[in-house]
Amino acid sequence: MFFAFIYLALLYWDHNIPEKNDIRWAKGILEVLKGNEHAVADNGKYNFGQKCYFWTLNLAMVTLLITGIIMWRQYFSHYFSIPVLRIAILLHSLSAFMLFTGILVHMYMAFWIKGSIRGIVEGWVTVRWAKKTPSKMVS
Repeated sequence: MFFAFIYLALLYWDHNIPEKNDIRWAKGILEVLKGNEHAVADNGKYNFGQKCYFWTLNLAMVTLLITGIIMWRQYFSHYFSIPVLRIAILLHSLSAFMLFTGILVHMYMAFWIKGSIRGIVEGWVTVRWAKKTPSKMVS
């Protein structure tokens, strides 16, 4: 799973680099939550929330890998001191929490935004739904 994630992260890396318009989007988060995202900013392919999600998952996956290697008792843990192992366990737990919370919020958002499930399952959305997405995402 890790290697598939790395492949996807590299594939979408350039679309998730923060831009100037992302600051406007973040400042207008209340309008976004009201459903008026189009009135806030033109963000390109992904909005600031999607970019934050991308970077959160990347950070969590890399942290899980590094701390998992440090904690791996059979092979590596004897190279590290007890305080380092404790910090690794704490960071590993926090990263796992971030990852699972992000996935749960992502699933909730799929159900919250009407029409998203149809797009995921059937591969098409209504014209109205498509107009609410950033223009670069549709193209």
